[in-house]
Amino acid sequence: MKQEKTYLLIILTITSFIACQNEAAKKTPVYTDSLMVLETESILQTDTIVNPGDYTFEAEDATISGTLKTEMFYGAPNYGESPETDEKEYPFILVLDKPINVVQTNCKEGRDITRRGVNKIQLAAEDAQQLKGLKGKKIQVSGEFFSAFTGHHHTDVLMHVNKVKLD
Repeated sequence: MKQEKTYLLIILTITSFIACQNEAAKKTPVYTDSLMVLETESILQTDTIVNPGDYTFEAEDATISGTLKTEMFYGAPNYGESPETDEKEYPFILVLDKPINVVQTNCKEGRDITRRGVNKIQLAAEDAQQLKGLKGKKIQVSGEFFSAFTGHHHTDVLMHVNKVKLD
């Protein structure tokens, strides 16, 4: 049993190292919302070079703008497999004016995968009341990006909102 754990740890370590160091890949997976496409140019999988206009997961005060809306998604217990009994969730979604790229610059944070062509961002606000009156309006929000990690996250990239203002 101990030997199996050691092998698993070695495999995970090597896999993580390769993912962070894969500079010579001819085709690198690039994620756009929920779709994965292959990009034929050679780019760094970790995208340590951030292009002008790109955002990073580490930025604490990124500012984006778009139209605020809500969408219905199925929640617990079966997240859409049993629509008649599943809860309905209506998160705040910012439909961006133009798609953005959110780049991973820290390989240690495994879930923050570079996402390109992001056009919708789910907003996570401490005070959801401030967003309720702004549905259907063009707004500007500032905050920190993070990747989806629960069944209640309905876009690949979300934002912890610090500030909201009408655009």
